[in-house]
Amino acid sequence: MLKPIFSLLIFLTPIFFWTATPNFFNTPKQLLLSGFIILALITIAIHSFRTKSITFSSSPLRFGLYGFALAIILNLGLNASGRLESMLGPGSVYLFLALLSYIITAYADHSYRPAFIVALLGSTAVLALHTTLQLTFLYQLDSLPLFMQARGFTLTGSLQTTLALLILGGLTSLYLTLKHPKFKLWSMISTALHTVAIVALSISLLPGGELALQILPFNASWNIALDAMKNLKSLFFGVGLTQFSNFYKSVKPLFLNSDSFWNILPTGSSSTLLDLLTTTGLVGLLGFLSLPLVSLRTNHHQDSLHSVIQAVAAISFIILSLTQSSLPLLLIFFASLALLNTPANTPTPLSKSSAAIFSTSLVATAFYLFYLGSLFVRAEINLRQAQIALANQDGKKVYEYHLAAIKLLPQMTNYRLSYSQVNLSLASSLSQKKTELSQAERQNITQLISQAVREAKLATSLTPNNSAVWQNLGLVYRNLINVGEGADKFAIDSYAQAVALDPGNPSLRVEFGGMLYQLAGSSKKPEDQARLYGRAQSEFQTAIQLKPNYPNAYYNLAKLLESQGDYQNAVLSLQKSISLLGPDSLDLGKANSELIELQAKLKKPSPTPSGALVSQTSDNNPSLVEPSPLPSPLAGGPVELP
Repeated sequence: MLKPIFSLLIFLTPIFFWTATPNFFNTPKQLLLSGFIILALITIAIHSFRTKSITFSSSPLRFGLYGFALAIILNLGLNASGRLESMLGPGSVYLFLALLSYIITAYADHSYRPAFIVALLGSTAVLALHTTLQLTFLYQLDSLPLFMQARGFTLTGSLQTTLALLILGGLTSLYLTLKHPKFKLWSMISTALHTVAIVALSISLLPGGELALQILPFNASWNIALDAMKNLKSLFFGVGLTQFSNFYKSVKPLFLNSDSFWNILPTGSSSTLLDLLTTTGLVGLLGFLSLPLVSLRTNHHQDSLHSVIQAVAAISFIILSLTQSSLPLLLIFFASLALLNTPANTPTPLSKSSAAIFSTSLVATAFYLFYLGSLFVRAEINLRQAQIALANQDGKKVYEYHLAAIKLLPQMTNYRLSYSQVNLSLASSLSQKKTELSQAERQNITQLISQAVREAKLATSLTPNNSAVWQNLGLVYRNLINVGEGADKFAIDSYAQAVALDPGNPSLRVEFGGMLYQLAGSSKKPEDQARLYGRAQSEFQTAIQLKPNYPNAYYNLAKLLESQGDYQNAVLSLQKSISLLGPDSLDLGKANSELIELQAKLKKPSPTPSGALVSQTSDNNPSLVEPSPLPSPLAGGPVELP
């Protein structure tokens, strides 16, 4: 019973996706793995009850699996920030992969090896065929769903993962062609299919190409790992399985602001090994490295496919060392290691009562995992339905689906973030009514505002080291200025905390500076106005220091200087902004018109400073955005904030 389930898991995981959840790719693949573990536990429970026995693995791999699983459990226990996300995400994935490997070493035999090879090559062949067709004409078919009408669409959800799997499948097919003549015709066809797909995709992924990858540079990944190792706790146990992005923002190498990676937030390191070092520490990394060290040296029960499995394990380990972690590659890696360690295990006899207790325990565990998984799936489906309702402009359903998701998993930070924005949006929509607000409408607005603030603050308590939750809280308060008492002070404090956690983010500095600029313009006290203008100018100048080729920072600084009557420096800043805009920028005409108006305010327009109009490397089609105006006061006076 285990073998067909195992084969189906290997075949489906790389190519399976599902549109019922917000993430069409990672979540469904994770659910497949979870489903296999649940079915495997039930199957083993039934087998043990019938045979009155239990089978333990005698493979040396088991010690590495124990160590790696223990490292993940310690990581979950010692890192409170984002714990639920870690448990439902990479934590459960790593633990389930370790359990899968243990089950294979305990219950699999040599017949699993050909089943594994067939499933692997069958899956990558489907991926190769789809990749070739997608790059040529599939993306042009109007009959396909909109998200599939892009050349970059791939079944794995990541072009880098797709290329890695195609290389793995192609090399495996080539190895079979050279080493196993009886598979020669079939493996030659498979090799050709994989080769065509690899060449086509590689050309598209070349730097400057249409589908060029944005990959965190290895030197940046290494620097981030070194920063994590400066703390004794994170040296041994990492910063947390889902905390790479948050830690990245706090220690981001500033040289990344000079290229196109400046406004991209990576979810993981450029290498699985460096990612493990950062998120799980030395304990997790050494536990992971112990697995191939044991498995690739084993000589247990070799058969004709032993060397093929060994090659798959070695190639997948090399790919994982050079690329970002992904579930399909990790699954193949753990499964191939386990298949290299399938000694003849002798079942241990159990008494009737012991067999019943053991089987019942496994079934209970399986049902508990199913219950937890169902909570996650139902919550994700509700969140997806909220996205659909938002696209259909159905505010009532957006609110209801978000609330349903939060009731299922109240500790999920991103649910709280999204729900706070929903409440704020609904409150804003109601407050824009042109006629006098009724008492009931005012109460509804007050309740929605209270919920927006409450949810945003709850998000900060769940992951206090995440600058995004503080930025969201600052945005909520910013939208309540002139609506709720004290919102301006709360907004400033929240944005300041976001900047402290993400000091190298120039766009966040401009956003914060823009709010300070607007507050200064609306302030009635000269001393407060001067203080706020000074802070705003400091934020804009810091953004320029972080990213000297950031046109929007110069543009906002020019606006601030103009408002203070410093026309000379305002002209210089605006000229610098224009020089950084590409010739195809939609904002170029607008900026030039504003420059002419600004120069007219000078008694003697200053000549263009030397080098100011020389084009520099900047982002593709950068846009110029003025600070957004503050909200209008609410009819009937401000509401009281919680």
